[in-house]
Amino acid sequence: MKIISIEEFRNRKQMKSKSLHSQPPQEKGSEFPKPDRSKFKPSSDMTQEDYQLDIAWGEGTLSDGRPFRMECWAASQMTFLTYFMSTLGIENLTNEGLKELLEREQIVDFYDEKFRFGGFTGCNVDAKKVIDASENEMWSITIIIGDEDGTYANNVVPLLRYNKKGD
Repeated sequence: MKIISIEEFRNRKQMKSKSLHSQPPQEKGSEFPKPDRSKFKPSSDMTQEDYQLDIAWGEGTLSDGRPFRMECWAASQMTFLTYFMSTLGIENLTNEGLKELLEREQIVDFYDEKFRFGGFTGCNVDAKKVIDASENEMWSITIIIGDEDGTYANNVVPLLRYNKKGD
């Protein structure tokens, strides 16, 4: 039995993990990895422990060949959309830049006046970088679709309801 240091053990574990995910899911002919949400389990019932209800999802491809996944969910009497897409080539975009991308690609229409009239400030985009189940860096871009005071954006992507087992 060979004794190894903790650092060497971690390095081996990382190498093994990377080899398991060396072929991330990709759209055929795409240079961008497809968002891998395989570890996501949709919440079909809102409980006191889980204030979120996952409603539906959709997928598509941007004009540059970048696949995306969109998920519709509700919490705190508001409805949200979260878009997941590879950060490759758009790593430095700001919330405003990502909003412009979504508009330019015609996958969502923003109603900025209604958003501000509803008491909100900013650009109705909250984005952060996340690592998906295949260890690819993705944008997680969340927008508010609406609340009891109004509708602030319109989704253009066809939606599919989650089934009881999740999708």
